[in-house]
Amino acid sequence: MQDENQRKTTENGWSNPASGGHFGTPFSEESLGVPFGLPGRLARLAEMPWHGCYEMQLASEKKSPHTLRSYRTATKQFLLTVLPGELPPSWDALQSISVKELARWVDPNNGRLDIWVQSISHLAASTINARLASVSHLLNWVGHRVPEWISRPQKGRSLPKTLTHREIERLKEAASTSENPFANVVITLFLDTGVRVSELCALDRSSVDFDDLSATVREGKGNKDRLV
Repeated sequence: MQDENQRKTTENGWSNPASGGHFGTPFSEESLGVPFGLPGRLARLAEMPWHGCYEMQLASEKKSPHTLRSYRTATKQFLLTVLPGELPPSWDALQSISVKELARWVDPNNGRLDIWVQSISHLAASTINARLASVSHLLNWVGHRVPEWISRPQKGRSLPKTLTHREIERLKEAASTSENPFANVVITLFLDTGVRVSELCALDRSSVDFDDLSATVREGKGNKDRLV
């Protein structure tokens, strides 16, 4: 009888917990009564390691380095979350499982998502929402959806903090007397144009029009160009 159960478990695509596998789970397609199939676009990738496939997907979407870093951090933390009775897997082991196995591992019905959400509940609302967005992207990729019972906290609407007139004058004075020859230019650009640090660092001579004293910020927030 035990051999028969082990055979069914293996055929069903799950590792057998009794054999020491990391990816055993008390939930299966049979027990849930709902068969799961990968989206058609992933059919040919079903048996391939998911990590490389997902990285290619992210690269094709041309997301910013900051967004990519956020996605990778959140998804890694989520995937390393274990259910009661599971052995903690290594990150290397998780990266090597197939796309099909990943879809089962992240199935919202098995409770892993709930445990992970609970583990980040102490964080700020904006941080929780950012991490949920990252994990939602992974779930959507394999054909899942974040369940309705996973609620996103509401962010408080606070007014932007601005410098006082005195603080601006002190900042200008410090920049003008700085030993760094770029300090005054950088501070002036910040105050007069409102560019972000990353946008300023990305500027080059070809982006600046010295005749009308303007500059083109390329691929700023939202991957949009604008004139400042």
